[in-house]
Amino acid sequence: MSNGQNIVVRSTGIPIAPIIKTISHFLSRNSLWLLPLVKTAFKKLSLLINKNKKMEKGILSKELESTLAGLADSAVKLPGVWELLDGTGFKIAIAVIDDNVAEKIPEPYKAQITAILEKILKEKDYDAAAILVADAVDLLVDVPGIDDATEKFMFVGFFTALAGLLIKS
Repeated sequence: MSNGQNIVVRSTGIPIAPIIKTISHFLSRNSLWLLPLVKTAFKKLSLLINKNKKMEKGILSKELESTLAGLADSAVKLPGVWELLDGTGFKIAIAVIDDNVAEKIPEPYKAQITAILEKILKEKDYDAAAILVADAVDLLVDVPGIDDATEKFMFVGFFTALAGLLIKS
């Protein structure tokens, strides 16, 4: 059995054991400053690799797409084997609509729509969602003859009442 002293680099005849010992000694003595440097280098490399990957299209995360598909699947009951397939069909349809149609929504509205859907679907916070919808509509709609504060209260009241009716049914 060999102790590692006889192993050599084939093309040069240099023994490997002293090289490994030197590298090991260097790493053990310099790990305090070398480890953070290597971690930073790997993080930057990871960011660079992820930056070059295809970005997710649309405005919905995969989680929100699955949640919407699940809600649609539970709401729609089809006969026989179609019931087994409709969940997958809803997932595909929502993903296609999100990737192709929702992608064309202008940027400030994408964030608002995503925030509203997260409040409704993830957090089940219908009051906060109603206020977010009212804020978005208030920015888009100007009712003549009504000042902005009254207009905003009107929209918040309308969408809060609508959320209450939807929750009740």
